[in-house]
Amino acid sequence: MLPSHKESVRLHPASFAIGIVMHLGVFLAVGNAVALLIQPTAALGAIWLFARLSMTLSLASAIYLLVRRFRSRDLRALSAPDDYFAILVVGVLLALALCSRINPLCGRIFLVYTGLFCIYLPLGKLRHAVFFFAARGDLGRRLGYRGVYPPAVEQTE
Repeated sequence: MLPSHKESVRLHPASFAIGIVMHLGVFLAVGNAVALLIQPTAALGAIWLFARLSMTLSLASAIYLLVRRFRSRDLRALSAPDDYFAILVVGVLLALALCSRINPLCGRIFLVYTGLFCIYLPLGKLRHAVFFFAARGDLGRRLGYRGVYPPAVEQTE
């Protein structure tokens, strides 16, 4: 199903866009951690400038989404403590990613935090990042026949 077919996206396109921006920043932050592990002293130039701008917008998005969750009575009623914790974890990841190239100590802290983030990823609310690709692959394998289920496997006796 395309995002535009989902009621939540149709009714709240700005929130959907803000969520996409936040997710982009998380991907860039994890990519930054990989780049720091491979070559910590690399001068990234324009690429780093784009990533820093994107992660700044992502951090602002995470803060907005957290504040929105606190302020909305409906979202508060639907939220579990792990929802708040997940946004805080992502916000700290983005903030550390932004500082990682400025100060070597901050870069080391960022790498340790990213390692802890990767441990938390499949255990908490962020597990959708781990299982998204496997679930989409499975769904495509089983239901990718132009809207029909695949034929049932005949069992021989």
